Order: sequence, then structure tokens, then C-alpha cells
Amino acid sequence: MSSISRDLNARGYRGALGGKWCAERMRNTLSNEKYLGNALLQKRYRNNHIEKKLVANKGELPMYYAEGTHEPIIDSATFEQAQERLRKIALQTANRKKPSRSAFSGLIRCGICGNTYKRVTYRGRHFWNCTTFQTKGKSECTAKKIPEDTVRTILAALENGVSALPSLHGKIAQPAGITYTADKEIFISDNTFVPAALDSDYDETTKTGRIYFEKGVEVTKVGANAFESTALQTIDLPETIEEIAAGAFKNCAELTEIGNLEKVSAIGTLAFSGCSQLKDITLSTALAAIEDGTFKNCTALTSVDLSGVATIGDTAFENCTALVTVTLSDKTASIGVGAFDGCAGLSVIDIPNSITEISDNVFRDCSKLTEITIPAGVTRIGVHAFYGCTELRTVNCKPMMPPSVYSDSFPTTSPEMVINVQADALKQYQENTEWNQFYGRFLRSAAL
Repeated sequence: MSSISRDLNARGYRGALGGKWCAERMRNTLSNEKYLGNALLQKRYRNNHIEKKLVANKGELPMYYAEGTHEPIIDSATFEQAQERLRKIALQTANRKKPSRSAFSGLIRCGICGNTYKRVTYRGRHFWNCTTFQTKGKSECTAKKIPEDTVRTILAALENGVSALPSLHGKIAQPAGITYTADKEIFISDNTFVPAALDSDYDETTKTGRIYFEKGVEVTKVGANAFESTALQTIDLPETIEEIAAGAFKNCAELTEIGNLEKVSAIGTLAFSGCSQLKDITLSTALAAIEDGTFKNCTALTSVDLSGVATIGDTAFENCTALVTVTLSDKTASIGVGAFDGCAGLSVIDIPNSITEISDNVFRDCSKLTEITIPAGVTRIGVHAFYGCTELRTVNCKPMMPPSVYSDSFPTTSPEMVINVQADALKQYQENTEWNQFYGRFLRSAAL
């Protein structure tokens, strides 16, 4: 179930309400009698007439199985094959030998998502994996597996003081994100910051002040969640930094300046999400991808040059309300779902000719956007792509073949909006069901 769910998520498929697939959702879907045209009635009921809370029926009330209540979408033979497969999986799981409980069980927590770690065995060796990563994949948590030998080494080192901890990242300095609490919980984080590199005016207790790295400190990575939710104000990265991992500066609401960012060639998901006072950033020309949510809710950010970036992830700049200038180039191959959703200050955007799909929600609620050009190679304009762009007056749509479009791809409340298409393509747009139904009154012929 988990492997099928990961495959569906990787392909971009979502559930009916837009949620991601997981093993439980997959199991519920495969066993849902409604696909067979039947209905199991009273699966849930109201607990009482005062609270009226809807609760699962676990035998408190009778349930009724009604057949032929609606048109089926799957035949009974296929449905029964799926049920037989589910029964076999359940039997295999029930008969599976229960692993012996480790002394570390329930004590190790992920420094990225906060979930517990689970012991796994691979080729005779024991490892500890984040439960989120193991069940939902790296799209939900990027934590790495930890050899059990390393966990034992950490515990032994903690008995002698944190300074004795070995490096977990080769040339990267000793992790500062490993703590040992009174209730015996081990929090393992990818934090690679070195306390010895702190400048004298930095307060470790309040995490305020200015941070420097000493010359010669060979740090190549700022680890996952290293400074998350701290009162960090400014930081000068050493020139040796190559990677900023997921969530490294997430919710650093007082961070106004970060030096040497232009040297960094990889930035992880949500790395700067919620840095609400960060106004200016200079990115490396070697940076190929902006990951999901990297600069989400950076509400003071005014401009960004993405001319060297090939991929812009989902919600990468969502709710960057002060963002006015975005520079793209034909190196950009894809712009993810909701990448610039809610960028209310964005008035101009040049979509590169290399783009073939305008993703869902990508420029939703960019309320100052007045004119956009859809490149000739675009084959799909997504749901809510320009929805809420209340000042949008001119859409120059260059594709000769009408792209797929939806009723809410563009705002339809403004009678002043014009959708210009190539003169030779106007008839095709007018004869296309979706374009004619949703946007027929806005279509105009133009030389584009």
C-alpha cells in the first residue's frame, strides 16, 4: 500500500479532497463498496441530540448494506479480486513475526518532523528510520536513516559530554542539534552549526545577536532546522557553505540579512519559510532548483532573480505579499503549484517560453497583475491559475492549439478583460468547448 501511495503522490495524483495518498487511504479506497454501486448505511452516527458529533459506528447501532443504490464504476469480479488481495495482506501482517522491542524504541524523535523513529533491518544491519519518511516518503520528511551503531555511539558520547560527539556528516562540523533530555528522549537533528564559531556578542540562551564563522572553520552545510524559530537577526555564511538543508532558517521572524547566500548551490524545502523580515536575497547562478515552500510567507521580500533556476517548487514564494520583481529566463522548465500564490504586490511577470504548463494556483490572488502572456508551447492552464487577479486586463495567449483550461483559470468578473489569441487560431478557440463556454466573450483576434 505504501509503495502504491508513494507512486501516486510522485505522479501528482491526489485524493478527492486534494490530500496526498497514504497506506490507510489506499486501503479505504480499495474496500469502498460505493465503487461497486452499493452503500453501507449508518457507518457513522450522531452521538447525541445535544453535541450532534458525528462518530464512527463500531457496533453501537445496526448497519444496513444496500445494493444497487447507484451506477457502479467497477465490476464485481475486479472488486472481489481487490478484497482477496487485501485479505491476504492482512493475514501476512498478522502472521508476521513481531520484532523484539529495542531499548531505543519510542525514545528517538526526528528533528525535522518530530515523529518517532522506527527500527528497521537491512542486510543484517539495524537502522533507525523516521516513521513519517518510512510511511509517506521524502516529500513529507527528508530525514536520513541512522545506523544503530551511530545511536549507540551518540549515547556513549553523551555520557562524556556533548563535546565528545563525532561528526555525522564527514567534513561538516559536529552537530549541535542532538540533545538528551531528563525523560530520556533523544532528539536527533541534522543541525551542523558549530558553537565555537559564534561571535562573542551572540547570546546562546536567547539566540539573539550577530553570528560570524571563524576563519578556517570548514562547514559545507547548514543542517535541517538548524536555526528554526530562533531570534536570529543576521548571519554571514562562510564561503565553504554549499547546501542549506530543509527548514534551516524556518520561521526566523527577525532575520533581516544573510551573507554569502550567492555561494550556495542547494537550498532545501521551507529553508526560509516564515522569515517575515527578510527583504533582499542574492541567489547563486549554480542554484538549479527552488524547492517546495522555500521562501513561503517571506512577506518583506521585494525582488528575486531566478534567471538561473530550472525548477521552481510548489508554494515556493506563496504569500510573499511585498514581492514586486521576479526575473525568470528560458532556463526555467517548470513553475510549481501555487508558486506565487498570494503575491499581491506582483504587477508584472514574464512567463518564459520554456514553460509548457501553467500550474494550479500559480498566480492566484496576484491582485496587481494587469497583463500576462501565455507562451506558445503551453498545453494546460491550471485550476485557479490566475484566479483572484482582479486587475488583470490583458491576456496574450500565443498557443495555436487551445490549451486545456478550467472555469476558474482566469477571473471572469471583469468585463474589461481581453484574451488575445493569434488571428489564425481564433476559430479553434471559439469552437473549443471549454474556451467558448468559459471565456468566449473575452476572446479577441490579435497579432501576437
